Amino acid sequence: MIRKCCFAGHRNFRDNEIEERFMKTLEELYLKENVSYFMVGNYGAFDRFCAYCVTKLKRKYDNITLELVVPYLTNEIRKYPEYYEDFDNILIVDSINTPLKFKIIKTNRYMVDNCDFMLSYITHTWGGAYSTFEYAKTKNLQIINFS
Repeated sequence: MIRKCCFAGHRNFRDNEIEERFMKTLEELYLKENVSYFMVGNYGAFDRFCAYCVTKLKRKYDNITLELVVPYLTNEIRKYPEYYEDFDNILIVDSINTPLKFKIIKTNRYMVDNCDFMLSYITHTWGGAYSTFEYAKTKNLQIINFS
């Protein structure tokens, strides 16, 4: 059975000191927990960091899937398609009836609801990443926080 992992972290993530630990954890999830499907958002430095790390892992293990999960198609995705070449899929969460200000929340909850693990970098108790982290705590996910 393929297991899935998602991520939650602050938009202004700047800590490069965790890359080695983070990569080791990703590889352990893959080797020991059969996690080969990774879902990541597109809204900040931590999301970019996670996509970068999973892409590195994909170079070592060819059966890993990296999926970009977004609430809507952005101009950035259209304008810079080369950045998105490392993603195996781009999923736009169906949120037609969701007001704009709640679309990212709904997308984050979709990832939590469809994953077995979450890797996070939560350093303060406000914002969307923190809300996603708190929501994940109410679900049956294994959460590893790197802060």
